[in-house]
Amino acid sequence: MSEPRSPEVLLKENTVLHERLKELELAESKAKRTQTKLKNSYHLIRNILDNITDGFWAVDHRWRITFLNKVALRGIQKFHITRNPEELIGKIFWDIFPDGVGSVFFKQYNRAMQSQTTVVFEAFYPPLNAWFESRAYPNAGGLSLYFREITAKKKIAEELLDSELRYRTLAESLRDVIITMDQDGIIRYANAAAEIIFGHSNSELLDKPFTHLLPESLRETHIRTLSDYLQTGIRPLDWDGSGLPGLHKNGNLIPLEITFLELVEHGKIIFIGILRDLSERKESPNPVKVLVNLH
Repeated sequence: MSEPRSPEVLLKENTVLHERLKELELAESKAKRTQTKLKNSYHLIRNILDNITDGFWAVDHRWRITFLNKVALRGIQKFHITRNPEELIGKIFWDIFPDGVGSVFFKQYNRAMQSQTTVVFEAFYPPLNAWFESRAYPNAGGLSLYFREITAKKKIAEELLDSELRYRTLAESLRDVIITMDQDGIIRYANAAAEIIFGHSNSELLDKPFTHLLPESLRETHIRTLSDYLQTGIRPLDWDGSGLPGLHKNGNLIPLEITFLELVEHGKIIFIGILRDLSERKESPNPVKVLVNLH
């Protein structure tokens, strides 16, 4: 039989055991606090991602879905019957979007995954009959995918392009000079008639001040008048059919009838000038009426 341990040994062993238990309790408490922090962080991140306007997917390196937000879930519900995002966790992303295989989305996302570079692109997705702007960000766990539907934006852009093409086609067919200038008085567009009447090529007019087409004696007045109007909104001169001389490239003066229209585009004022040469005045379609109808 072993000898009984002395009270001193028992006390020492009990102290060591007590300290060990205390360490375990501290470690468990720390683990719980860490777990609580992680849980709180997860809920915070989820809340943030659920409240952004973009759809969001997270996938790992094997294309398994690890997270999706509410916008992404609403989008998938258009062709997948599921109300619970957890049902999609762990599934292969391309199994959910089989029509995407081989598409622009497939190629761009794979490029981001393989090259570990961010990609940003726009593409049409036929199953939803919609345009999307998408961004893919590589990370240590896989990819973060953001998307936003831009179908309405695309439609507006197409309509604007069509309108601009119609405007330019009409403007190029008119005998009167059509010029657009910004609120600084810089020419941004001039039709073919400008070269015929003023002698300047299109490249000689673009990005030049409108005063380039006025005699020296009127330039300061024009600059001051434009500045006063932008500050007060009051037109000191009649903008509809004012008679003013213009300046030809060769230095000759040209009798003009000038009309200005004003538009606001992206919060900035755009002026459209219609300049009619009165030296050989003939009846022609009124460009003011036609341009107003276009807008």
